Amino acid sequence: MNNYLIIYCHPCKKSFNHAELLLIEQYLRNNKVKYDLIDLYADEFDPVYSKQEFNVLESDPLVQNYQQKIENADNLIFIFPIWWNDLPAMLKGFIDKVMGSKRLVENAYNSDNLDFINSAYIYTTSSMSTWRVRHSSAVNKVFVKLTLKQLGIRRCHWHNLDKIDSRIQDSKEKYLMKFDNFMKLPKKKVIK
Repeated sequence: MNNYLIIYCHPCKKSFNHAELLLIEQYLRNNKVKYDLIDLYADEFDPVYSKQEFNVLESDPLVQNYQQKIENADNLIFIFPIWWNDLPAMLKGFIDKVMGSKRLVENAYNSDNLDFINSAYIYTTSSMSTWRVRHSSAVNKVFVKLTLKQLGIRRCHWHNLDKIDSRIQDSKEKYLMKFDNFMKLPKKKVIK
């Protein structure tokens, strides 16, 4: 089994993140790889726990649907912009409500609950330089190095396109042309 789940978080279809999403979907289709998509904005996902949801846990059918998609995946792909040195609030709420919930783990702080996930690929865009994002943002220090590892995901591959606001179209297109180098699928095991 080699199923990918894309978790996409951007409100605008004209964004560079959306161009990455389309390219990743095309790449997976071209390589005949099964994948599913969670588009948080298109689904109008509510990242805020209500008191009732928190006490009942997993009462939201959308959350249950997302959890089923995660349970069916071998690899995760996250696509999102870096806003104010961090994940978008909607994605943070997704981590809290969906990935860190009691349906997937007995304890939200228990490690290895998603250890069946082979790899996580993280594609971000930022206004800051990638060097600064790597050394000072919550994305690298918390999301990649702590949260995903705490959830049991050991292999993380992170790519960031920096200075997105000031890049000219030509440099964005060159980045997309190199995309095959970023998205290396694991070799399929040959069963004899």
